[in-house]
Amino acid sequence: MSNRKTSHGTSLLSHVLIGMGFVVAAAALMAALHDSWLVKRLEARNLDSIFLLLRERPSDDIRVVEIDRADFHSRFGGVSPLDPGKVADLVRIVDQGGARAIGVDIETDDWPAAFRSSIATRAPVVWVRSVSAENGSEVGPKLGTAGEDVLQGPPTLTQIDGQVGLYRRWIAQPGDTFIPSFTTEILHAAQSTLSASEPVVTREEQTEGERDIPLRVNNALQNRIFTRDLPATPGTPDFIAGRVFDGKIVLIGGGFPESRDAYQTAFGPMYGVQILANIVNAEWSHRNFRRAHPFVMVVTDLVFGLLLVLATYRFAPVTLWRLLCVFVCIALLALAMSVGLYWGFAVYISFVPVVLGVIAHSIFEHVHHHRRLLKQVAAQPQ
Repeated sequence: MSNRKTSHGTSLLSHVLIGMGFVVAAAALMAALHDSWLVKRLEARNLDSIFLLLRERPSDDIRVVEIDRADFHSRFGGVSPLDPGKVADLVRIVDQGGARAIGVDIETDDWPAAFRSSIATRAPVVWVRSVSAENGSEVGPKLGTAGEDVLQGPPTLTQIDGQVGLYRRWIAQPGDTFIPSFTTEILHAAQSTLSASEPVVTREEQTEGERDIPLRVNNALQNRIFTRDLPATPGTPDFIAGRVFDGKIVLIGGGFPESRDAYQTAFGPMYGVQILANIVNAEWSHRNFRRAHPFVMVVTDLVFGLLLVLATYRFAPVTLWRLLCVFVCIALLALAMSVGLYWGFAVYISFVPVVLGVIAHSIFEHVHHHRRLLKQVAAQPQ
């Protein structure tokens, strides 16, 4: 590598070695602080930008049967919790419409123990399972009595700064085991890969149990049907013949304020059933979030960092405006690469450490250059 100095007084070899030192130091610092408040929020904002830019067509296999405020008053008499008999009728109606699997995002903790298993359906039905308000990972006992074929799962949504931004596929339980989340249970039921009994896996069998997965929200997910558009009672011949939900995964839930199930997301307020539908949509379409392998991330960071260091040598930020231009260009390029990788391969690689390292190196070089100029001026005879 050439050791020739340019007009800004730094050799290429020296520039690369110092620059890569900054990049490696920034990457090591970010890795050490990966679970810190700051790094988690930087990553969350970066992912929000990517998800906002990538608005994909939602899967046609997902449907949401939403109980909005008008339906809450007209169909359910404005009484919350919802009447179990009317909810059971709604489940039967969706089943008669040909649903592949049904998820019910309605609290049923106060229902009679055997009521859920008494609802005869052709499609598997998954019921939301409450978690402790004090500890989101503490799941109450499985609803129903022993031997009942009742599929259940907790929602496992996690908030960051008051916004729902993460979810988990599995949730840890005492005894070093995991149980599936509500959305995982629905997907398994739709794929007919699980028996009716609740699956439990050990830590050795579970590779993603404790990982938080960024929530990919698609506001274009408008495959909604309101309960007022469905028959009032099960057994309507025309509706059964129409097969409105033929082969679809259908989620039933409340979209009315009295449900107390509204959440703030990076893309505005959404009800729980809409968020869960987005999770099912991403997972079912295989567009769920995947991190690159650590080795791939390290190699990519080093290569990208080296290219940026060489670029800053070629376009040395010797003026303040040029320095600001370098900052903006590096940030936009890093975001474009993250978007491209996610759009093309559904893989996320964060280039934040590289960006911070190269920017810190540019500032260092800028200050060093001006100090050298000041020394030159001071050394000149008066």
